[in-house]
Amino acid sequence: MSELAPWESGEGRKPFSPEAPTEKVPRRKAPGRIPEIYQRQTEGLIVPSSNVVPRPHPTPRPIEARGRKALMVLGAAAAAGVIWTGLTFVIFTPEAGVLRWVYAGIGLLLAAAAGIVLLAELPRLNAYRMGNFLPAILVYGRSAQIEKVVGPMGMPAITGNIHRGGGGGILSKVLDRSAHNTTPPEVVALHVNRGGHPELIGIEWDAVRELQRGDIVWYQSRGAKDLLLFHKLIPYAPWVDQDEATRKEVFEALHVGEIEFKDRAEKKAMGQTKVFGTDADGKLVVGGQPASPAKPGRGEDTRSLGLSAQGGALGGAEQFDQGLQSSDTDTGEPPLPDFRLSDPNKPLGGYNYDQGDDNNQ
Repeated sequence: MSELAPWESGEGRKPFSPEAPTEKVPRRKAPGRIPEIYQRQTEGLIVPSSNVVPRPHPTPRPIEARGRKALMVLGAAAAAGVIWTGLTFVIFTPEAGVLRWVYAGIGLLLAAAAGIVLLAELPRLNAYRMGNFLPAILVYGRSAQIEKVVGPMGMPAITGNIHRGGGGGILSKVLDRSAHNTTPPEVVALHVNRGGHPELIGIEWDAVRELQRGDIVWYQSRGAKDLLLFHKLIPYAPWVDQDEATRKEVFEALHVGEIEFKDRAEKKAMGQTKVFGTDADGKLVVGGQPASPAKPGRGEDTRSLGLSAQGGALGGAEQFDQGLQSSDTDTGEPPLPDFRLSDPNKPLGGYNYDQGDDNNQ
C-alpha cells in the first residue's frame, strides 16, 4: 500500500498536457457591469411588518391576514348598521317621534358606509386573487444617466409617454405603512419586455415611490397608459422581497443590458484632430475629412496622347504606343476588318479570297 495520500500521488487526476483541448467557459456579467440605473439602491428601505414573498403566488392567491381582518370589519359594520336600524324601530315606539328616526339614521349611515367601501374594494380583491402580473425593473436617475442607455433619441419616448400606475383604494390609504421617498427623481421609468425586445417606459413617481431603484415591479396592463401594480393592492397583497435568485431570473428574462446606445465615431472625435494618413501629394488627411483622389504624376497625362515622355527623344523606344499608324495612301475611310469572304460565284464551301487581295479576282 502506498504511503502517499491520493492528492499527493496524483491518483484520480488527469496528467497535464499542453496539447489537450481547453474548455471555453462563458463569461458572466458581473453585477457591477450593468448600467448604473439598474444597480440596486437600498438606503432607507423599510420593509413593512407583514408576510414577505419572493414573487406573487399562483392564482387564486390567498388574502393577507390584515386584509381578511379589514374585510371582516367592513362586513361586521354593515351588518351592525342594519341590525341597529331594525332594533330602533322595535325598541322605540312611534311616540318617540324624531328620536327614533335619529337612531335609525345612525344605523343606516353605518351600514351604507361599510357597504360602499366593501363594494369598492371587491374589484381590487378580485384583481389580486385572479390577475396575472408581469415583472419589470424600476430605474430612475438623472437624464444624463438614462441617456447613456437609450441615447438622446430615446429620451422623448420616455419623458413624453408617462404611464399611470394604479391599484390603490380606500383601505390602502388607511393601512399603507411603507416608507415613501418624497423627493422625485428627474426621470423615472420601468424596464419591460413586452414585444420581444427590452425597452424603457416612463411611469409617474407616485406609483412607485414605495420602491427603490433596481427593485422588481410586478404589473398588469389595463390600457395603453394604465398599469395595475401589485404592491398597490394593500392590504390584500403581501410585500414582495427583492431576493437575489428572483432578481437574477428576472434580469435574464427581461434581457437587462441589451439596450446599448453607442455614440457615433464622429461624435466621439468631435473637436479633435486625428491624422489617419497622407494623400498622394503628401498632405495630411485629418479625421472626418475624405481623402483627396490621387493626382497623376508628371508626364502621366501624356500617355493618352501617344507622346514621348518628358525629356525623351522623339520617336524613341520609350515613346508610348500610339496604336494603329496611318499611311500616305489613307483615303480617310475606316480600315477594313480582318476577315475573309467566300466567292459568291462559287458554290458553298468554295474558294475564299481576301477582300484586300487583287490577285484572287
